[in-house]
Amino acid sequence: MNYEILINKDNPLSKTYVPENLSEVNSLYKEGILLEKKTLESFKELQKEALKYGYKIDVMSGYRDYDYQNKIYNKLLKEKGFSYTIRSIAKPGCSEHQSGLAIDFCIYRGDNCYIEHELENLEEVK
Repeated sequence: MNYEILINKDNPLSKTYVPENLSEVNSLYKEGILLEKKTLESFKELQKEALKYGYKIDVMSGYRDYDYQNKIYNKLLKEKGFSYTIRSIAKPGCSEHQSGLAIDFCIYRGDNCYIEHELENLEEVK
């Protein structure tokens, strides 16, 4: 795995790119989330350390193939419009999630799960 990979609008991945060594995250948030193995191991260490301080973090999104990124990009485009979409999500092939190295995380406090913009004012992210 090339951990120095650059992925953006100028350096897109091919439609068929799938990283090696994808592993199941076993997230409380959602079943079926995958990450590249070393990335998952590093996140598990971070998760364990955060728990020592009372912070319960988990993965809410990991690897996304090209087609899934295309689906969510087009859905957001239809629901929120072009301006919002280009600020909020990468075009298919241009998302780090396709590498298996990117994580969107969530924070649990008791029975509540906080995601995306809900995280902005939480102590855990300051």
